[in-house]
Amino acid sequence: MNPLINKNSVLFRLPKNLNSKQRLVLDGIRYSVQIADQSFLSLLNSLFMYSAIEPTLQSSAAIFANAWSIVDSLTRLDKLLNCLTELHDQEPIKQFREKAKIKRMRNHIQHLDERFDKLVELRRPTWGTLTWIRFEKDFLKSREFEHHTLTAGSFQSTFVDCELPTGKIQVR
Repeated sequence: MNPLINKNSVLFRLPKNLNSKQRLVLDGIRYSVQIADQSFLSLLNSLFMYSAIEPTLQSSAAIFANAWSIVDSLTRLDKLLNCLTELHDQEPIKQFREKAKIKRMRNHIQHLDERFDKLVELRRPTWGTLTWIRFEKDFLKSREFEHHTLTAGSFQSTFVDCELPTGKIQVR
């Protein structure tokens, strides 16, 4: 996969005429995006390995670390974008905030102490749940894929048959 920020981006060679605040904010934006990007790639790799081999508690902790690193980096990106007042009302910035819903995810863990009794009552995991699908190599022929759910260290795997494009799914 290509990185989110192209190696020729101006973010790697900031103009000399920027003031200290602009330079600090733009550096922070670049690093936030790069960290989220790297965490996403690590997450994809970890999920693939986790579903392909025997899972371990260490590998599940690494998966959640990567997932929450993405949320943390995007939260920082959102705050840094606020510092660029001249871009604050630009459409791409508005779309990022609208689609990302980062604050809601971040608040889940940031305000854990305020929500803990509710999590216990609802029997919800502290660190959330990740769900992903791993397609078999011959998916177009077999229509088989694996559905995985990882919940704070517990693991489930289900083989699913499906007939596409009708949407009929059979769980085994």
